[in-house]
Parts: sequence; structure tokens; C-alpha cells
Amino acid sequence: MQYIGEHLLIGQIGKSLIFISLIAVFISLLANLYSVVKPQKINFQLKILQKSFFVIHFLSVVLIICILLYLLVNNCFEYEYVWKHSSKSQGPEYKISALWAGQEGSLLVWIFWQSLLGMIIMIFSRKFKNTVMAMICLVQVFLMLLITGLDIDIFSFGSSPFTLLRECGDNINNPLFQNPDYLKNITDGYGLNPLLRNIWMVIHPPILFLGYALALMPFSYAIAGFTERNYKEWLRPALVYSEFCMIMLGAGLIFGGFWAYQSLSFGGFWSWDPVENSSLVPFLLIIATVHMIKTAQNNRTSVSVPFFLSVFTYVIVLYASYLTRSGILSEFSVHAFTGNESANLFMALLIVFIVLSFVIYIYKRKHILSCEEPVINSREFWIISGVIVLLLSAFQITVTTSMPVINRIFGTSFAPVSNQVSFYNRWQSVFAFFIGITIIISQFYKYGRNEWKIIFRRSVFPFALSLIISIAVYMIYGFTSFNLFLLFLICLFILFASFELLLRIVNGVVNKGAIFTHMGFAIFIIGLIIAFSKPEVIMPIYSKAPIINTNLVLTQNVPVETSLHSGLLSGKVNTDIVYTGSAKKWDRDIFNIDFIRKNEKGDYNHCFSLHPSILINQEMGNVYQPDIAHFWNRDVFTHIAGINSGLNNDGLGNNKIIEIKLHDTITEFSIRVVFSELKVVGLENKNAQENVEIRAKIILLNKHHLSDSGTVCYIVRNNILTRKDFYSDNLKTKVIFYDVSPAPNKIRLMIAQKGAESIILRVIVFPYISLLWIGSIMMLLGLLISVIKNIRLNKSES
Repeated sequence: MQYIGEHLLIGQIGKSLIFISLIAVFISLLANLYSVVKPQKINFQLKILQKSFFVIHFLSVVLIICILLYLLVNNCFEYEYVWKHSSKSQGPEYKISALWAGQEGSLLVWIFWQSLLGMIIMIFSRKFKNTVMAMICLVQVFLMLLITGLDIDIFSFGSSPFTLLRECGDNINNPLFQNPDYLKNITDGYGLNPLLRNIWMVIHPPILFLGYALALMPFSYAIAGFTERNYKEWLRPALVYSEFCMIMLGAGLIFGGFWAYQSLSFGGFWSWDPVENSSLVPFLLIIATVHMIKTAQNNRTSVSVPFFLSVFTYVIVLYASYLTRSGILSEFSVHAFTGNESANLFMALLIVFIVLSFVIYIYKRKHILSCEEPVINSREFWIISGVIVLLLSAFQITVTTSMPVINRIFGTSFAPVSNQVSFYNRWQSVFAFFIGITIIISQFYKYGRNEWKIIFRRSVFPFALSLIISIAVYMIYGFTSFNLFLLFLICLFILFASFELLLRIVNGVVNKGAIFTHMGFAIFIIGLIIAFSKPEVIMPIYSKAPIINTNLVLTQNVPVETSLHSGLLSGKVNTDIVYTGSAKKWDRDIFNIDFIRKNEKGDYNHCFSLHPSILINQEMGNVYQPDIAHFWNRDVFTHIAGINSGLNNDGLGNNKIIEIKLHDTITEFSIRVVFSELKVVGLENKNAQENVEIRAKIILLNKHHLSDSGTVCYIVRNNILTRKDFYSDNLKTKVIFYDVSPAPNKIRLMIAQKGAESIILRVIVFPYISLLWIGSIMMLLGLLISVIKNIRLNKSES
């Protein structure tokens, strides 16, 4: 059958490029493996083979992405991927973000980043090139298989982003696709999930996938270093890539937090969702890897530790991908993809890497030089202690998140944690406390044995200052638990101890990047404690003011005096909140909330406005989106918890049925109703009882002398009743010809008046949450300083 309007050629090119890319990277894999196994037989032709086919792979991946973007931008809804993740109402930025909204597109982004890293290795790397490229190619082969859409017997290798909608299993027998011109009936796509229509979701996923791709590099260098018996040299490039990985994973998590804070109505930036956890654990592990690589470079620990941490970090990346793509978390997370049996390839690759790493290590371990045991008063001891705490933190998160996997493997029925936020917070606050202690001591000490008095001399003043401030904050502000008080104290201690170290930067003694990173960590945790341990839910001042479950009930244009005051606005005057109405813009209902306060004359001054909204989506359900006012010392977070349009279920509002005689006047809802004229018209000269139209002219007046008039009709055609109503927009009143009265010149009218609109609004104040974002930026800045320093060091040593 010849279908009309389909863009078949470009899709077929895309499919062909997938197989070209797969074959090219597989040939490059074989060439690189041969170079690793037979290094003495490397020649010019082999090098050309390695490079040329990987370049073909890279260019093919770029073209595949360009083709898919073309299909998304041009609304080619004949393709399943485009129909699922794009729609005509999406702006250009969201059409681009639709590229990584689905499994196939997100894999393409991941493949692209790793292929780009492969190109960088080929061009700039001198040592370990063949082994590192072999590892990159091996992963690329696995990932490329997942977007081929091949079906071999009972096993499916994922799905192709260029599958036509009519080729999908459920659609093959659909009568719609038996029509050659079926595209005329597909006017729009299903579209991007409304929750993902946020600018941070345009940025967050590709950065996170770059972090995943970078995690492959220290793993590859670790394998290369042990395979080529160069047990120390691999640490230098692995450290640079590990720190880049830290930056990208950290930035990805922060941008994801921005998205959650701005788009989700739970009033926070982190909910310990299983998919969030799957992104956090690799970040914790790469932090541990960086610190152990540095200690190994200083000959303070065996290279075995950074070797296994480098391996384990990428293994966890693969495991996290399995969790999010297998469908096993679909009942536990709104972020997870639906089930896909091809996700088992991630588990297969994970097992291959684990076995490969252990075989290499066991075969090479006898050549590894041992190091002396670290003493307690040395930097390396406390770095190792901090790494152990990070590993325990990652282990606790991983095990709890993996409960669905444990249930499936062992046939158990462990239920998910009921209150996962408080559960994780209790555990992780303890880990954060001990990490803080290791940061302080490791900053004070140098590598090797140190004098105990160093700690005492350098810590007395910072600790005393931290304790005084912590007690003062506790007395004024209060903490919900003693654990948070201790964590606050240790973070202040880190901050003041870091200032002491900064004073020595002039002498070039300290690691500036590490100091900024640790200070950022301390500020981040302090902001977290203050903002989220005790947020203020804004309530009405007077007990008679309307409230539902700590939410404000705001009637349109009726100010409610609330507990919001001081710090946001000058003076101690309480702030009124008033709902002034709503407006529809595209597919959103936007609500205007004004924050006002009275001056000395009793007049209201406008302070600021917020516009929480409801994104109307019939397919996926309405999405309630918050709005936030940012101030230097706090954020005012608002979201809609419910609406009352002033109408009842019939769309009539308050209503009453009246019987009125011609030329009479009746008052209802403060509106005078005048029945001024009556006209009966027979239809089609048939029996008037079966076909008749009765028209009544109605005049409405209110106490402010506003008036309006219109006609209501009672129509019977072939014994079927219909009505024509009159609605006065000026008087917000609807008149319905309800029935005919048996008495002459009398009719029954329903008078319906729209009630006042109201909304249920939740208002939360997060004090000093800006510290959280400042700390995040400082951490990334510190990591960037460290990366630049290590790149320069590598160049000078080379």
C-alpha cells in the first residue's frame, strides 16, 4: 500500500546510519583489541583502521541526531518517537528536549557524548590510547544495539527512534492505518510530559548523560593501566576525567534540583525519588574515586583502591541505567521509563565489566607495590575514613532503592519506605556529619605523620566560634533534632577552618580548589538545614479566616491577613494575600496572587505578585505548577491546591426556580427579574404540542442600576425539548426557561448566579535557601579550579 504524506526517505537514512555506526564501531573495537593483544604488530594500516572507522561511527551518530531533530521540529507524527514526545504546541526548546525524553533519544545523547570523548582520546591521548578506545568501543557497541530495534528469535535489541507509528505492534491491525491517507487523522502528537516543560529540563538531562559518559574514562584508564602494567601513570589522566565527571554529575543534580523546586508542588528540590537516587550514587562514588586517586598519587595508598573505585563507579552507572530503563521502578518513581526487556543488556555489560576487572586485577596483583598502613594522625587516614563514609552512604541509598530488584530476585515482598524523605534524611545526616569531621581533620593535616597539637592549635578558635554561633542560632531559630544541631555545628566548623586555610593561599601552600569545594559543601548543608528543617507555612492571623489543612482559602478580591511579615518587607507589618483572578494562556490557567500590606493611612501598597498555574492536559492529567518569589534571605513558595470556580457540578452556581407572570417583577440574589414580553410560535404548522417555540423577553436590574436584557426560549420539536438561555456577563447572572406553568401567561424560570471564585493556596517560606544554591555553585567552582590545576600539571609533566 502506498501511504500519503509520510517522510519515509529520511527515516530510512536514519535507520541505515544506525547500522553503519554499529558496524563501524564494532570494526574499530576489533582493531583496538588486536592492538592491545598484539602491540608488537601495530602498523600504519592498523592505526588508520582504528581511527577511520571510529570517525565514521562518530559522524553517523551526529547525523542520526540531526535527522531525529528534523523529524521532531517538523512534526513528523508518522514516527512513533515523534508522536510520543512532541506536539505542535511545544516551543522549539521543548522540541529539542524531546530528543532525550524517550529511551531511544536519551541513549543517543549518551552515545554521542561517549563518541565525542573517543574522538578526544584519539586526537590528544598518547598513552593507553588503544586500551581506552577498546573500552569506549565496547560500550558503544552495547548502546548502539539498544537503538537498532532488531528482533532475534525471542530477544529484542531495544527499539529504533525511526520506527513508524503504523509498524508498532499494537497498531499493525488498527483500521486507521489501513487508510493510505491516515496522516490526515493524526493532527497532533501525544507531546512531552507537562512536568518536563521547564527550561531546566532542557539543560539537566544532557549534562547528566555527559557525566555518565565521563565516568567511563577513569574506568577505561584503570583497565588500561593494569593491562599495560603501568600502575601509576594511569592515575593522572583518570584524575582529570574523574574531576570533570564530578562537575557534570554535580551540575546535573543541581539543575535537576532547580527543576524539581520550580515545577513540582511538593515544596522542595529533592524527594529521594529512586531515579534521583540513581543519579546521586555515581556522584558519591566519583567523589570517593577522586580522593583515592590523589592519595595514591602521593604514594599513601595502594593503586588497588582507586582501581576498584573507578570500576565500581561505572558499574553503578550501568546498574542505575538498568533500574531506570527496565521498568522495575515504574511503580515507585514518576521519572522511570516503562519496561523494556533490552535493559537486560545493561546488566550483561555490567557483568562483563565486573568479570573483566577482577580477572585483570587477579592476574596483575602480584606486580602492585604495597604501601604502609596509614597512621591515625595523617591526612591519608582521614581521607580513607571519609571515603569509607561515602561508600556507606552510597550503599544505604543503593540497597533501599534496589528493594524492587531484591523482591524480584529472591521472591520477597519488602514494601517501599513509607516516608522516604525522613527515612533517608535520618541516615544521610549522620553520614554527612562524619564526612564533615574527616574534611576538617584532613585539611589540617599533611600527608604522612603529623603532630597532634596541629589539630588542637588550628581548631580551637574555629570550633569555639562555630559553637557560639550554633548555640545562638539554636536559641533564636531552633532545630527539629539534636542531629541537625551537630551537623550545623560541624559545617560551621568546616567554614571557619577553611577561612584559616585561605589566609595561607598567598604562600601557595594549600589546594584552593579543595578549599572552595569543602566550603561550598558546608554552605550547602547549612542552607539545607535552615531552609528545609523548619520551613514556615503561612497561615491566616485570625482564627476565623478560612483555612483547609494549613492551606489558605482565598476568595477572589478578598484580602486575607497572614503571618507573612518581616524580612521580606520593610517593617513588621503583616502581609495580606489576595487572589485577584485568573487568565488562560495557551494550555495554562494562570492565577494572579498579590501580596499587599497596609500603610499608616490604611491604604494597601502592592509588594509583589506570584502566578502559580495549572497546566491543562487531558491525556496526562492536569499539572499544578508553583511560582516562587526569590529574596536574599528567603523564598516565598506558592502552589495551587484546589480551585472553586463559583459554579456547581451543573455549571450553574447558586440557583433558584421562580414562577413569574407576564409584566411582573421578582427579586432573587439582589437582582430584579422583569418578565416583559411573551411570544408563542408554532413550528412547521404541525400540532403545537409536538412542535412549538415559546420566547420570553427578560430584563435584569441590580441595586447599582445596571441592567441587561435578553430572550429565553422553550422549544419543542418532535417531542424533543431544547432551551435557549440568556447569560448577562455584566450581572454574572444566567436565566433559563425552566418550564411552562399551567396558569395563563406564567412561566417558570431558573435564576442562576455565579458565586465568588476561590482558590486553595499553599504558601511556604524557605528561609535562607539562597545559601543552598550558593554552596552548590561554590562546590562546582572549586572542582573547576582543581581540574584546571591538574590539566596544567599534566602538561608540565608531559
